[in-house]
Amino acid sequence: MVDATRAQTTDTEITKHCAYSFPAVAFALGRNHWQLLKPVFLKLVRDMQWKVRRTLSFSLHELAMVLGPQLTETDLLSVFDEFLKDVDDVRVGLLKHLADFFKLLEVDVRRQYLPKIADFLITDNSRNWRFRVDLAEQLIKLLDLFSSSDVFHHLSPIAFKLAEDSVAQVRHTSVSVLEGMIRKPRDENDKDIEELWMAFFNRVNNFHLSDSFFRRQLFAQICSKICENSGLPCEQFANLFLPGLHKLSMDKVPNVRLAVAVCMFKHMVHQDFFINSTYKRRADFMDMIHRLTSEKDRDLLFIIGTYAPNYLPPPPPPP
Repeated sequence: MVDATRAQTTDTEITKHCAYSFPAVAFALGRNHWQLLKPVFLKLVRDMQWKVRRTLSFSLHELAMVLGPQLTETDLLSVFDEFLKDVDDVRVGLLKHLADFFKLLEVDVRRQYLPKIADFLITDNSRNWRFRVDLAEQLIKLLDLFSSSDVFHHLSPIAFKLAEDSVAQVRHTSVSVLEGMIRKPRDENDKDIEELWMAFFNRVNNFHLSDSFFRRQLFAQICSKICENSGLPCEQFANLFLPGLHKLSMDKVPNVRLAVAVCMFKHMVHQDFFINSTYKRRADFMDMIHRLTSEKDRDLLFIIGTYAPNYLPPPPPPP
């Protein structure tokens, strides 16, 4: 069925059907009979039709589950490398299940493939922004598979690249990636990790100083995501992020102030620490509440009314 000359006389799509069914056949026969299937698999991998290779790329992680770590390392990693250099229609299959595939590799092998994740930033068509959204979604899942050192060395540069993307949906998805990195557990006794984390935080913090409004907006969205997931203790969050939020509450761009308002009135005002505790940034916090609730912007008042209506200013008296 995978012989090109014979398949053409029967059904031009038969090779694609073979590729689609191949993981199920491998599962039925089991890894002990893999050597019988391997020649067929390699023919499918090198098929001239990209649809056949695409079908296999989407199921490579399923085949890895059947074969186990050892056979995956010897027989599937070379295929992964081939598909990684293929056209985007084939590479997307790897990307969609990147974390699922990496999860099945031994830790040492997985670390060796870390630098190759950046290859997914390069696409045949730069307008293919959905490819970059898929990459951001996979980064979120990959955070749990690597140490903090690996995350800050190899994954954070990719996350920052996505955070500065020209497409809003890519930037929006990157917020969850950066927030996940901020709350990534780390050994605080390891000075190298602390230095890496502080360098990472400083780069995130610099977003609120950017000349680009969408980076300033991104900073407020990251803060909102941290509060939503309780990613940092409140006191640490206040010390690290409140100065930047306070500055952005006076931003000239309404959408930046709206992002600050979401963070404030959806999350922060409902926590006793920010309202009742005495901490060194409390004056800034109360100033933000006063400043934002005094605005006349309808969108901002809508946000306050949606998340914290008791902070709305009283209506004017009737004439």
